[in-house]
Amino acid sequence: MCLRAPVEIIETCGAVPLRLTPNYDNDNILTSEIRCDACAFCRRIPDMLESEYFGNIKAIYAGACCDQMRRVMDTLARSSRIPVIFFGAPRTWGNHNGYFYNEFQRAAYELAGCLETSIDTNKLERRIAARRELNSKANMLLQAVFIPASLLQRIAASPLPAEKTLDFLNRIESDLAPAEGLRLMLAGSIPNRLCVQIIETSGGNIIADAGCLGDRVFRETDGNIQESFRYLYDHYIEQNLCPHRRPVKPLIEWMTELAAERRVEGVIYRSVKYCHPWGLAAQQIKTELDLPTLIIDDDLSDAAISTYRVRIEAFMEMLQARRNRNKNR
Repeated sequence: MCLRAPVEIIETCGAVPLRLTPNYDNDNILTSEIRCDACAFCRRIPDMLESEYFGNIKAIYAGACCDQMRRVMDTLARSSRIPVIFFGAPRTWGNHNGYFYNEFQRAAYELAGCLETSIDTNKLERRIAARRELNSKANMLLQAVFIPASLLQRIAASPLPAEKTLDFLNRIESDLAPAEGLRLMLAGSIPNRLCVQIIETSGGNIIADAGCLGDRVFRETDGNIQESFRYLYDHYIEQNLCPHRRPVKPLIEWMTELAAERRVEGVIYRSVKYCHPWGLAAQQIKTELDLPTLIIDDDLSDAAISTYRVRIEAFMEMLQARRNRNKNR
């Protein structure tokens, strides 16, 4: 769970990482276990874990600095039959590294104990190297051609080993082409697939995805993989551009560079209601990106989808008109 959970450690323990993500079929589920002022995604997590897809999981492994995710993990630890292994992350940049690094290591060894195995550092280094190779390939393709966000997010959440995903990218590379049509950046809270589909079927190409299942998953970071735990901590925690960390300047700087590199024409910024990290940063990010930006604050219910669709279509029309005016100048 969360972009901060290192899949390499899960794989080193001989397990398969199944990432919790919003889907089509969980948008109208409400649970009484989680407080009503939690975001729609967090409220649905207990019900998602009861689905067939997660029927055989052995543990929940999560790291976050989001208060709501922490509340969900505490609730699951009390009520679920599944062991919950959680490690916190800093809310500000460069503070308390020693404490959070120890928490990160503690959780990894706790996961290994829960799975009745141990962490082989040589195997861990191989898993890190494989993931880095995948990230390098994904970044190369994202810069050269166009990977639809609906596909990129499926790849980001895939339980397949990095080698299998890399093989898939190599096989589809010749079928990928530069984007045509409106060039958009998607930002904000973790989306469900229907919301992405609406954008793509309304004439938009999400050529930059700053959300939790987009470009940030494949961000390359420096570090010595032979110092495996330190590398993973820096990659997943210290250099993770989560909006919950303050100030949000590093995230905005990266988004600005990404928008310029991908020639973004407009930004769709969707903040799920009660998602404070993205919600509180919305206006600052809009101002500093200085691009046409549609900010949507709603939940993941069917009732919100119709309004979402209308606003997306209107935004597409505005961007297209803007593009046409620029061509005629």
